[in-house]
Amino acid sequence: MGKDKLQNGINQCNMSGSYKTQYNHKVESTRFVSQLRENGFGVQKWSNIDDKHVQSVVDSWRDNGLTDKTIKEYLSGVRAVAESYGNDKISNSNADFGLEKNTSGPKDVDLSCDQTKYESAIDALNKSNDINEQRLSVQMQYMRELGLRAEEARKLDAIHAERQKSPNGQQYIRISDGTKGGKERWVPVSKKAEKALEKGKELQERYNAKNTMDPNKNERQWSQYCYNTASKKGFTASNRLNFHSLRHAFAHQLFEEKSGFQPRVKYSSRQDFEAAAQKSAGQGWKTKYETACRAVESALGHGNGRSDIRGAYIGR
Repeated sequence: MGKDKLQNGINQCNMSGSYKTQYNHKVESTRFVSQLRENGFGVQKWSNIDDKHVQSVVDSWRDNGLTDKTIKEYLSGVRAVAESYGNDKISNSNADFGLEKNTSGPKDVDLSCDQTKYESAIDALNKSNDINEQRLSVQMQYMRELGLRAEEARKLDAIHAERQKSPNGQQYIRISDGTKGGKERWVPVSKKAEKALEKGKELQERYNAKNTMDPNKNERQWSQYCYNTASKKGFTASNRLNFHSLRHAFAHQLFEEKSGFQPRVKYSSRQDFEAAAQKSAGQGWKTKYETACRAVESALGHGNGRSDIRGAYIGR
């Protein structure tokens, strides 16, 4: 890491503040560089860091279980180092990266993607003659329709992934590659998800590949390509679109399918949510709420009863 130009930039930059503040900022920005490299970005100068790089890292940190409060603290260090090199390309608003304004605890904030903008991006990728854009389209659909993290989506082997069917006929697929902590899980397969899996199989078979990544790129190069290309198709901080927002949209859809009403984050107040839930499901709405929450927690790869997951994805 010592030879990394961004890391060297951290060590050599001049920041204001106390020694403790400067030290904390350097530790925070070092974490940023480490995750940025893991995501495949090769940017060499702090003056070139922009919202695209920050969004990529924020998404990964969230996937790794970091709270919004912690991420915001880390970003203060990133901004301090960037500013020391005259970089004003990073948004000063944490909300632009999907982070909550108040991070004292789980809050009811809708961080799901704009479905219309998502579909527009997918349509553009599908119509492209570039095979890699078609591969990216499939992976983004895996994120939206199966609730996968970016790493899980790019590593999914649609040909060999194990399938099973529940007694009521619901299809499930086992997610095992790229999971957080190596924890496998079963995810329900909707009709849209099935179409994406069929397209993924087709691409894998056509190019004799084990997944939908470009076999001529390593994982870091492919990850960088995905973030760069998605950004060009409208997945930007200003549009409030990022890969993690697809996972939120999946969670909302699954919750509604299981409960019969929309999640808490879709309402301006708890009272409005409860009134709508009771109108849709009657006095037994709380039982359906708990059932839906467990389904979401399971499909996302988290244990039951995770109040932080409920707060982050569907509200409480």
